[in-house]
Amino acid sequence: MIIWLKRIGLILLIIFLGTIIDYFVHQLSDNFTEQFSYFTHKIAFGTLWAFVAYLVFRKFIKTPFWLAFIMSGMTSVLLQFFYFINEHELTWVTVFFLFVHFLVFLLPGYYICKKYTNLFINEKESKSLFS
Repeated sequence: MIIWLKRIGLILLIIFLGTIIDYFVHQLSDNFTEQFSYFTHKIAFGTLWAFVAYLVFRKFIKTPFWLAFIMSGMTSVLLQFFYFINEHELTWVTVFFLFVHFLVFLLPGYYICKKYTNLFINEKESKSLFS
């Protein structure tokens, strides 16, 4: 059970650090300015979906890069899909921030997944969720 709390905590850290980077990107232009609640929502939403991505793909992923890639990809695609269907942003802004969100989550994700490879990528782990 403790290993799962550590994994969730590290995923939360990845999303939090990525959101900090994203905050600064949003400050580059008045067209990108968002309310503070946008960023807190992103942390909660991102942590949930990055963890789901980890659960779904953990048996298939063997390197820290691909783990970070999958978690960042799933999180950024679902995040932008949510904003798009809610007409939160214009289409070109949605596409632009799809790539921005992917990169801002990938950067801390790769370094954290690499540092804690033994925590995330464990080939001997049993199939039980709470092993």
